[in-house]
Amino acid sequence: MKLCKVVLPVVPLLVLTGCTCIPDGPAPVGQIVEISPAAAKNLRGAREQLIAGLSTYCLMNTARGEKIALPAGVTIYSDPAQAEALRVLESVARTAALAMPWAEKAADYELFSSFENTDGSLVWVMNLIKTADGSLVWSDRIVIDNESAAGR
Repeated sequence: MKLCKVVLPVVPLLVLTGCTCIPDGPAPVGQIVEISPAAAKNLRGAREQLIAGLSTYCLMNTARGEKIALPAGVTIYSDPAQAEALRVLESVARTAALAMPWAEKAADYELFSSFENTDGSLVWVMNLIKTADGSLVWSDRIVIDNESAAGR
């Protein structure tokens, strides 16, 4: 009974205070909100963003124990992008309970990583490929600041 006394007077107020801030007429033409490019991150911040994004994907879309690995034949010690990808991969595998096969080549997913120079900026590109059909299932690109890039 008390619930009715509280809820019934509130419902008409909610109906009357509905959104009336949208102006009449057609929508504006062109871009309404100015979208600024993503700010450059240092290498650690970029790594953390990639770990968060890839972990979220893996937790939602992979089964426990599926195998995720770097592509066969990559050189971790001579390629900084692959060394950083390994750090990301180790963290994601722990978080999402995925297996990291070292000796076998039958991984369910392969993680490709590269650093690209784009318009004077260093961009870290990471792609997750499902090996069964070769499809791209997750991808991210992060601009790395020049100070962090020089120290990698």
